[in-house]
Amino acid sequence: MTAVTSPFNMETFQNTVHQCFSDSMGIQVIWANQSSPQPEYPFARLMITSGPRASSNSWNLLEETDLSRDGTEVAQTVWVPCSFTINCQVLVGGDDRRNPNMNAASYIVRARTAFQLPSYKTILWDENISFVSTEQTTNIPSMVADSQVSRVSMDTILSTTLSSTEYAGYIKTAEIQAPELGIDDVFGDI
Repeated sequence: MTAVTSPFNMETFQNTVHQCFSDSMGIQVIWANQSSPQPEYPFARLMITSGPRASSNSWNLLEETDLSRDGTEVAQTVWVPCSFTINCQVLVGGDDRRNPNMNAASYIVRARTAFQLPSYKTILWDENISFVSTEQTTNIPSMVADSQVSRVSMDTILSTTLSSTEYAGYIKTAEIQAPELGIDDVFGDI
C-alpha cells in the first residue's frame, strides 16, 4: 500500500486566501504564528481557526478507466466538499485608529465587500475555492505598550473539495479453466 496524496494543496489555498485579503484591504497581511517581527500598523493577521470540516460523513466515489495508462488504467477517486473558517484580525495604531476611514473596521469592511465581487470570487474559483459567507465583525480594541490599538475580527467561511485517487490495473484477458463446470476459455475485456 502507498501513502495517500494530500487531499488538496494547502499552500495554494493559503496563498489564494492571503491574496484576496491583501488585495482587498491594501495593507500588509500576515498569517498568525509566523516567526517574524510584527509588521507596522496597519496590518491584518489571518488564521485558519477550523477546517477542513467535511460537509458529509459519506464520501463520493468516482471510477474512471483510461486504457492508455498502462498498469494503472482504473482510477478510483473519493471526494467530499469541506469548509474552512478563516479569522481575519485588522490592527490599526496611532492616530489612524480614530479616523473612521482608516480604523480597523474600515479595512475589514473592504474585505467583506470584496468577497462579494465577481473578480474576487473568480480568483477563489480558479483554485477550486468557493466563498460561502462572512460572519459578524467583532470590535476587540486592545492596549499595546500604553497605546490604544483599533482591532476588529471577522470570520470568513470558504469551501473546497477534499479528494484522493488511487490506481489499479485493468485485466485485459483472463483464461479460465474449470473442466468440472465445462469452462476452458480465454475471456477479453473483463
